[in-house]
Amino acid sequence: INLHQITAVHKERIKKSLNCNVKNYILDDDEIDRLNNYEKFHYFEYGINLLECIKTKLNLLFNQSLPDTFLEEYAYLYNEKVKLSNECEELKIKINELEKYFVNEAVVAKVDDR
Repeated sequence: INLHQITAVHKERIKKSLNCNVKNYILDDDEIDRLNNYEKFHYFEYGINLLECIKTKLNLLFNQSLPDTFLEEYAYLYNEKVKLSNECEELKIKINELEKYFVNEAVVAKVDDR
């Protein structure tokens, strides 16, 4: 199923192709990245199931004439969330490095005091 080219969905084809229900099939991160590359904003979140993905894609296809302000705002906030999450991870790494440094300095100072 090429989700980036989706224009129609047939329930039995999906069940036959995936051997499971659309609510139980979780898209992998690579597929989400691929879908988001086709759109102006990142509308698709990591960890969503196929049903939510199809609903989002169909909404994007059939509501192109409607104002996109809500979806754009959501996508903007989602992109900010991802950016801030990445920054938090980088800061956690720096904190761990600093903790290791200070623990090592304390050990060296303790050894020097002997």
